[in-house]
Amino acid sequence: MKLRDIFNDKGTKIFRLTGCYSGDELDWDIVPTDLDIFPSFRDDETYFVSVLHLYEGKEERCFLDIQNPEGLTLRIIKFETNGIPKIESYIKNYVAPNEKLIPAFSVREINSSLYFTDPEPILGINFLIREFERDRTNQFTPLNILELSKWLSDLWYINESFYGVSYLLKRDLHLTASMEHLMKIKNQIEKVLNENPFKDEETTVFSYFFRNCSDPFLRFAHGNHPTWEDLISEFNSVLLKIKILLNNK
Repeated sequence: MKLRDIFNDKGTKIFRLTGCYSGDELDWDIVPTDLDIFPSFRDDETYFVSVLHLYEGKEERCFLDIQNPEGLTLRIIKFETNGIPKIESYIKNYVAPNEKLIPAFSVREINSSLYFTDPEPILGINFLIREFERDRTNQFTPLNILELSKWLSDLWYINESFYGVSYLLKRDLHLTASMEHLMKIKNQIEKVLNENPFKDEETTVFSYFFRNCSDPFLRFAHGNHPTWEDLISEFNSVLLKIKILLNNK
């Protein structure tokens, strides 16, 4: 199989390079694999991995080359409207703030960093949720949602982090770890409030929220499920108010 035919195989996630004897890269020989883990630093082979190029609200399927053992990525292969793939320099053309590449599949390993999409981290969370809804046999997907949610809260993407972990809680997935992370998010918001004193009436709003949310958090941890839709709605409204207040300081 030639590299120029890579988009004809709709089911394969990762191809392996078997021959690069031609000066025309599109004539290089590749074979499909059954790999569903990201092939970084595992051997001395070169792979072409199916990825999604996220830009301007769109998703475009492409392929990245991964050259091991260094894990270097030098090329991106795009599908052109004329049906002939186009090879471009990855570093030259795709290192940009609003352009992100993530695997076009949910890997069967814990590697949430593959799905971090700054400056729109919700894109990675949404992709993993969509993949889990499509294929619930991959139990690494909810683990990556949890790990990505943890990472996002460390970077103070609180709203996106809460969205990811609340998805898991509503579906009874990884309850203990998700509950612990949700309490961490709550503590983060309390820290913001303690370090940024607001006017009395604003503080009252936050106090009311935490007073009324703490008990449901604990009841959930002990197996009694509160109404999460109401809790999420109130949580998001408070986050929005915090953002407004911080922006107006």
